Amino acid sequence: SGKEIFVVQFKTKGKLKKDSYEGIEVFRVPFRLWFIYFIYLLLKLKPDIIHCEHVSGLVPAFIPAKILRTPIVFQAHSFWTAETMLQGKGKGRLFYIFKYGERVFAKRCDFVLTFSEAMKQYFIDMGANPGKIKIIYPGVNLDLFGNPKIAEHISGVKNDDRVVMYTGNFEPWQGIDLLLGCLLYTSPSPRDLSTSRMPS
Repeated sequence: SGKEIFVVQFKTKGKLKKDSYEGIEVFRVPFRLWFIYFIYLLLKLKPDIIHCEHVSGLVPAFIPAKILRTPIVFQAHSFWTAETMLQGKGKGRLFYIFKYGERVFAKRCDFVLTFSEAMKQYFIDMGANPGKIKIIYPGVNLDLFGNPKIAEHISGVKNDDRVVMYTGNFEPWQGIDLLLGCLLYTSPSPRDLSTSRMPS
């Protein structure tokens, strides 16, 4: 697209490290340097916008972004507190930093990107401006993949059958249970679909 991009990974441990991924500069910043080094990067590289994917990017980046008046966009792609609890990781120091940081910072971002109506409502209830929240529904534009070739014959699958494919892992928050419920039993009711794994 012709846009210059650099990536910052906020780590909990380790040393400050700079490397690259597919030609993109990547700065891996340990916890003790989160604030000061990110300020340094913003002053040096002068980005036009900061895009934070996940709350672990939002919380360290928010205050430096506001100090230097750099627009900040938060992409919330999951109910991360529920994921953390499902993983059994407990509630350590960073959990609470991120949890309360999200409540303070998300509603003050220049824009919030979500993947569902339930997630949008979560941030509205938090106090975010609905006009600054955009839903990007997960999906695939098959036109981007060219003309698909005819698949090889699969035993038991007829030419007019519809085939549903799932890409991802089998963690509970990925929604694979809903897909299997649709395929093996019956379509979930609207009430079932509205039951989200939201954080308390």
